[in-house]
Order: sequence, then C-alpha cells, then structure tokens
Amino acid sequence: MFDKTIILVIVYKSFSSSFASGIINNISWIELSFIGIGVIALFFFVYFLIYSISKKLNFSREDRITALFCGSKKSLIHGTVFSDVLFAGMSNAGLFLVPVMIYHAFQLSFISVVAQKRSGDDKR
Repeated sequence: MFDKTIILVIVYKSFSSSFASGIINNISWIELSFIGIGVIALFFFVYFLIYSISKKLNFSREDRITALFCGSKKSLIHGTVFSDVLFAGMSNAGLFLVPVMIYHAFQLSFISVVAQKRSGDDKR
C-alpha cells in the first residue's frame, strides 16, 4: 500500500505541475492530436511486436500474457524522474512529459480492459 501511495503522489505531482505551468497552453489541439495518435500507434506497435515474438518463440499462454503486460509498459514515474535530471533548469521541461503522460494513461486504460477480458476467459 505504501509503494502504491508513493507512486500515486509522484504521478499526481507530475500531472499537477505540468498543468499548473500551462504546458498544455503551448500545444495546439492539432499538435496534441498528432502526439496522441503517434503515442497510441507506438503502443500498439510494441504490443503486437511483443505478441508476435512471444508467439514465434512458442511461449505458453501465461508467459505471453506476462510479456504483453510487462513489455508494453512505460511508467510515468521513470519519465518524470528522467526528465527532472535531463531537463533540469529548462522552463518548458514539462513539455517533454506530454507524450509520456498520454502513453501512460492509454496504457493503463487499455491494459485494464484486456486484463478484465482475460480474467473473464479464465472463468469459462
């Protein structure tokens, strides 16, 4: 519970500071749409690449699911920490987190739907 709370606080801080600094105001809706489409396309590319490789390597169903869930993950926490180090002192450093924030939110949403579907498959 403690580690999940720490992760939640870090993610909340990242989103809050990014929105409070107005980084979204610097991005047009068209640019944000292109970033979103690109990030979601990247997610599906990685997701299906991992699926294809794990299937080609004859992974068991359980190992394939594990590879899919773990291999497509990008944590906002790692992105936040790295951006703090790499872009220290830059006034618009939060701008670099926008693709990571979109990827992270989409990944959590998509994987939760897939996990729920998979758990339903197991009950049959």
